[in-house]
Amino acid sequence: LASNAGDGVHVADISDPGAPTGVATIPGPSGGGGAHPSPTNILLLADTLYVVNTDSPIINVFDLSNPASPAFVRDIDTGDTLGVHDVSIANGTLYAAGRGGPTPADALGAVYIYDVQNINAAPPPLVATIDTPEQTASACPTFDQQRLLVAQRDIGGALTLYDIQTPGAPVLLSTTTAGDYAINAYSPMSVTVLKKVAFVAWSQAGMEVLDLDQLTTPDNLLQPLAFYDSSEESPLNGFTGATTTDPYISSELVLIADSREGFFAVDAAAVFPPQLCPADTDNDLDTDVFDFATFVSNFGRCDVTHFTRGDLDGDADVDVFDFAVFAADFGCPN
Repeated sequence: LASNAGDGVHVADISDPGAPTGVATIPGPSGGGGAHPSPTNILLLADTLYVVNTDSPIINVFDLSNPASPAFVRDIDTGDTLGVHDVSIANGTLYAAGRGGPTPADALGAVYIYDVQNINAAPPPLVATIDTPEQTASACPTFDQQRLLVAQRDIGGALTLYDIQTPGAPVLLSTTTAGDYAINAYSPMSVTVLKKVAFVAWSQAGMEVLDLDQLTTPDNLLQPLAFYDSSEESPLNGFTGATTTDPYISSELVLIADSREGFFAVDAAAVFPPQLCPADTDNDLDTDVFDFATFVSNFGRCDVTHFTRGDLDGDADVDVFDFAVFAADFGCPN
């Protein structure tokens, strides 16, 4: 849990959801083996915790393999001139959303891409830095890491979509604002992506669901698929309304956090067609040797997100239990 009261990160045991128990606290200050005292966002993947504050370029990294005794791993200094607002990770690659970019007063933000596969053993290498709009607050890739969606947290802020097949030479594909959908909202707040579908927390407009694969013509806009209006706020109230979405528990369930209305669990089954073959990691409607190649290349990893890299049972690793799912599905459809 991230606290905005200045006391860092709290670790809780929720094995009994009705009676959660605090087991540890990671206090500040950041930069000396501690966490940001008032984190803006945190990300826990497997046993590794990433902590950011929107006014700092530093990402704190901790090992939570022993939840009662969190161990400091290292700090990642992005060098962002305003601070890192949020991070996402896909298949060992971290995407850090920087509000100010590496150059002062150039009206740009940045997304810093790091290889964090060996984060516990060595400082992560910087793969690329992508120039993005100023006040970049969230960035998330598609499952194949070919496209990256970025949210600009600012009045009238935009969503920008990039082709990142070559991360060092990104190509801007689309820029979309609330006005393109005739929605009344102050700013996009954050983005999450499952497969090639984006779930955007868009303040007073609630959650917007967008297709990242097929753009409209001739405007190259993101195509809307669905929405859920969680908020009754006015855009005049600024950064209120839907702040975060989470589609990763199940493709049929999306969680929405709203700063004024609370927490929503939304049925999203209609967004995705039923998965014909549960082990179809490359989404080509069958389970074959190509899916097996994906499984083998990731076997033994403990930092895998989404079934598209072999995590077929949704527990963030690729192991013999995932192989059991694959073996039962091999040859589908038949």
